[in-house]
Amino acid sequence: MSSEPRRRSTFVDSVLNYAEVGGSQAPDLLDYPPNGAYPFAESVRLGIGKNRFDDAVGQLMTWRVFELAGYSVTVLDQGSIPARPSLNETVYSAEGTAYLLTGAKVELQSATTVAKNAVDLSGVYSVVRLLRGDRQEDLTGSAETGAEPVLRSGVVLGTVSSAREFAGEVSFEVQLLADDSVQAVARGFFHLPKRSRFNFLCDGKNGQKLSAEIKETLSCLIPGYASLNRVNGGAASAKTEFKTQPPAPVTDAF
Repeated sequence: MSSEPRRRSTFVDSVLNYAEVGGSQAPDLLDYPPNGAYPFAESVRLGIGKNRFDDAVGQLMTWRVFELAGYSVTVLDQGSIPARPSLNETVYSAEGTAYLLTGAKVELQSATTVAKNAVDLSGVYSVVRLLRGDRQEDLTGSAETGAEPVLRSGVVLGTVSSAREFAGEVSFEVQLLADDSVQAVARGFFHLPKRSRFNFLCDGKNGQKLSAEIKETLSCLIPGYASLNRVNGGAASAKTEFKTQPPAPVTDAF
């Protein structure tokens, strides 16, 4: 008999640098964040209709939204299909191919920030969980209206390391609401370094800056936003670099 401890089928084998894995999905996150963490929730209206929803999901789940926000994207690990696909832990495109996989690991590097003390999302992240509509019963409704979304798809990213030394988790999600409107929602928390008051990551102001950067990234899902508002954003030459071979298309087999 194996002496290896039993793990949940949803276990993510990566070295996350924070303890509260899954905390971004807590309904009372803003009122009761992890001890000492800065919580946040942001939302942006994206437009109207199922086509707008599908396009936004595609940009989110292929990392394109981060490229539009001015980040270079390097995929370090492709991840793996969940052991129990019937739990709907994989998000599929309209063509039936899987987007991201649980455990995928990606490095984001700001291509636009040159200031040493700037606050951005540069760092290495692991895909903790893939979000689909029927796996969201633990969350409340729309961040803006309180209405339950008709469709929702997204990804939970946890920090493995960060260029700015913050640690935590953020979920990015696209929602189609009952009135046919589409919005993007981000929620999560970050632990910030405790240093002197003269240091650039020392208090809630830097949490606010990270939250604002996340909202800006969400806004890049709005057609044309990046080219008008982000330096080098929306560049046609931006591409995701793979350190391992891109995964073969996976169809929904259940």
